[in-house]
Order: sequence, then C-alpha cells, then structure tokens
Amino acid sequence: MVDRKGRVFGLINVFDLAVVVIMIALVAGVAYRLAFMGPGAERGAEQRPVRVTLLVEDVRQPTVDTIRVGQVVRDHDNNAVFGTIVAMHVRPAERTVATADGRLVSAQVPEMFDIILELDGTASVSRDAIVIARKETRIGTQVRLRTQTLFVLTVVTGIALR
Repeated sequence: MVDRKGRVFGLINVFDLAVVVIMIALVAGVAYRLAFMGPGAERGAEQRPVRVTLLVEDVRQPTVDTIRVGQVVRDHDNNAVFGTIVAMHVRPAERTVATADGRLVSAQVPEMFDIILELDGTASVSRDAIVIARKETRIGTQVRLRTQTLFVLTVVTGIALR
C-alpha cells in the first residue's frame, strides 16, 4: 500500500494525504455548523411573530420624510428581512447639556429628530436567544437597517413576542 518513497498506492505522499483529509474534515465541520447550529438553530427553537421597538437618534428631516409605515426594512449586514414598520413616532431630539453655572439641563437639538419605530417581524425563539434576521437580538442591541433609499443605525428598546 505504501511504497519506498512514502506514497500511498504510488500516487500521493502520506503527509500530503493527511493534510487533505484534515482539510476535508474542517470544511465538513464548518458546513455542518453553519447549516445546523447557526443562530436560532438550537434544539427547541420555534418561529414566532414579534414586535420590536427601535430608537433612531439624531436624524435630519429628510430621513424622517423617507421612513413610512408599511415599509419593509432589512438588516444592512446580511440583507435578511428584519420586519415591517407598523408605527412611527417622531420627536425633537433632546440632549443633556451643562449650563454656564454647572447645572445639567435638557435642551432640544435644532433641526434634529429622534424616531421611535415599531416593527412586526418573525423571530426564531429558543431558550437562550431571540434571533431576528439571522442575528441574536436583545434590548440594547445596535441594529443597522436599510431600505432601497435609507440607512439608519438603531438601538433595540423593546421586544414583545406575540
């Protein structure tokens, strides 16, 4: 089976064969992990409707005008559907600032707005995680969302399983 030059069946070196077998095993392991053990693929995960509340801070009027109820928004990183906008609340942006005498007061930021978005979507829910758009999502998670004409950075402020 192995000749004098260390080749199996006279074709390939034993060490080269070992490297090839290890590489095939690694590729198969990664493929298995991605196919069966990715986020939300844990045992017991189920698909559930979810309402997510997101905060978009410090945007200008053109951004406010671009967002519409009924729009489908996607995760910027993987293009997966994150949800459909069902409600939108716009308020003037306010920030805490120090006054000349050292007090902290809340002041409006001129021509800037904060938007609270409510989205309906589908989540993969398991004992350990809620996965939306193939990403684990928790309150405080930053989510980069996009539409055909818009990109916003949001923060999850609420998750309600339905």
